[in-house]
Amino acid sequence: MTLSDIAAIGSLVSGMAVLASLVYLSLQIRQNTKHSRALIGHGRATRVVESNYHLTDPLLSALVTKGRKGEEELSEVELNSFMAFSRASFWNAEDTFVQYREGLLGVASFDSFSRAHVNFMQAPGSRAAWKLLRWNFGSDFVAFMDRIAQQGAERGPTDYSEAWSAALAAERAASATG
Repeated sequence: MTLSDIAAIGSLVSGMAVLASLVYLSLQIRQNTKHSRALIGHGRATRVVESNYHLTDPLLSALVTKGRKGEEELSEVELNSFMAFSRASFWNAEDTFVQYREGLLGVASFDSFSRAHVNFMQAPGSRAAWKLLRWNFGSDFVAFMDRIAQQGAERGPTDYSEAWSAALAAERAASATG
């Protein structure tokens, strides 16, 4: 075996080692991407759950209900609190929008988020808060939320008390016949 043959074998072994390293690196990157997406999704879910959990506080819930309905008799403190709640909701929405645009959030999660915000924007107070706060956000997000607000306005507000009663009556009727 000549020196040239040994060099060729060494080159082949070296090439195979590089190929194996590239395959391993590719697998690690793919795994890291999945892990990062999971962390982003978990963080988003945590924010939404915490926000909804805070609304179990009767005082905050009453304030948000008044604000979303667009009741004009909000005190200055109540209005400031509702606007802070709305601003936080819109910042959360913008973060979700950017995550989706950057490919860090899946289509199903973004569709769920979009439907929830159409629901949020069904309330006239939510749309009024958006009109007052929209200048704080990037133009792509503003265009997106303007469309969401329009869809919410077209659907009109939901009377949850009435919807709840109808859903309960349907469930009771279904269990009575089943």
